[in-house]
Amino acid sequence: MDLVHEQHIGGLSRAATILEELSELIHFSDTSDSLFSYTSLAVIQRLGFILDVVLQEGKQADDLYDLLCKCTKTFKYVFLSTRHGTGIREKNTRWKIKANTNIDIDDI
Repeated sequence: MDLVHEQHIGGLSRAATILEELSELIHFSDTSDSLFSYTSLAVIQRLGFILDVVLQEGKQADDLYDLLCKCTKTFKYVFLSTRHGTGIREKNTRWKIKANTNIDIDDI
């Protein structure tokens, strides 16, 4: 969560690269809903989007999405990056993300 929240590590592309390296260790199926008291819904949405769309880690993304839906019935669209403008390149309806930047893990 901190990698996505604190984008000072080199942006979302760097966060995605690190998440890719750690993806085998990430398990949300046994995570409690207390996770939501430590971070915002927007951070969870961004993390889910990165796992699902960028890294194509379907199992982790599905488990996180199930947890998200269990804890809240509605969530609003948020921008993928807090460091970029509001020009939307795409909208992801599952994670309710307005992608205002590209995440390219090959550039790192």
